[in-house]
Amino acid sequence: MHFNSGIWRITDYIKTALFEQKWQPKKIEFSAAKSKNGKLEDVPDLEKAIRIENERNEFRRALANCKTKEEAKRLRALKSLELQREARTMSDSEFIVMKMMAIFEEFADFIKSKEYADIPSEH
Repeated sequence: MHFNSGIWRITDYIKTALFEQKWQPKKIEFSAAKSKNGKLEDVPDLEKAIRIENERNEFRRALANCKTKEEAKRLRALKSLELQREARTMSDSEFIVMKMMAIFEEFADFIKSKEYADIPSEH
C-alpha cells in the first residue's frame, strides 16, 4: 500500500509543477544572488519554501507508512506538537504557520484518499 500510487503521483506532479511555477522567479533571483557573492541571504523566501516542501514530503512519506488510522492521527498530533514547540522558540511566526498549513493540508488529503480508507482501525 503506497500513498503515492496511481492518482497520487499525478497529484504530486501537479503540486510540484505549481510549486515550481510559483518559485521560478525566485530561483532566478537566487541564482543571480548566489553568483554575485556566494551567499543565500538575498533570497530567504525561496529557502523557506524549499524547507516547507521538504517537510511536507517527509510527512507524506511518514503517513504512507502508517499501519492504522489511529497511527496516522497520532502522527499528525505529534507533528502539531512539534510545530507548536518550534513556534515558541522562533520569531518567524509566518514561517511556522505556513509549515502548519502545509502539514494539515497534507493530512486532509491523506484522510480523503483510498489508502487511508483501506488501512484498518485499531478498534
